[in-house]
Amino acid sequence: RKCMAFSATTVSAGQGLGVVVATGDNAEIGKINKLVSEVKNVKTNLIIQMEVLGQWLATIVVLIAIGAFLLAFFRAHEPFQHAFESAVSIAVAMIPEGLPALVTIVLALGTKKMADYNAIIRQLPCVETLGSLTVICSDKVGSKYKLVL
Repeated sequence: RKCMAFSATTVSAGQGLGVVVATGDNAEIGKINKLVSEVKNVKTNLIIQMEVLGQWLATIVVLIAIGAFLLAFFRAHEPFQHAFESAVSIAVAMIPEGLPALVTIVLALGTKKMADYNAIIRQLPCVETLGSLTVICSDKVGSKYKLVL
C-alpha cells in the first residue's frame, strides 16, 4: 500500500493526481466503520451490580408487601381492599426513586474530574471501568474499537 492517499488525508502543499480504488464500505474508512458496528455492547461491572441490586431489592419489596398484606388481612382483619392498598403503598414507598439519579450524578462528577485532566469520556459507565485499568492501548486504524490489539 505504498503511494496511497486514504479518505480524510490532508495534503498541505503540492499537486497530485489520484485514482479512486475503493468507495463506501470497501474503502479503509468503510472497513473501520464495519468493524466498529460489529462490536457488541459489553455490560460494565457497574451495570451488572446495579441489575443484581435491582433484582434483590424487587424481591425484598415483594416479600415485605406480601407479608404486610397477609398481616393486615388475617391478623388485623382489614377488608381485602384496604389490606391490598396498604401492601401496594408500602411497596411503592420502599422503592428508591433517586437511586438512578444518584448513580448518574456520581458518574458525572467522575467524568468532570477526568475532563479536568483532558480525558474525553463518551459514556458515563466507562468512568467506573477506567478506575480498574492499569494500561491503555491506542492506535489510529480502529482495532481498539474492535477490542483487538
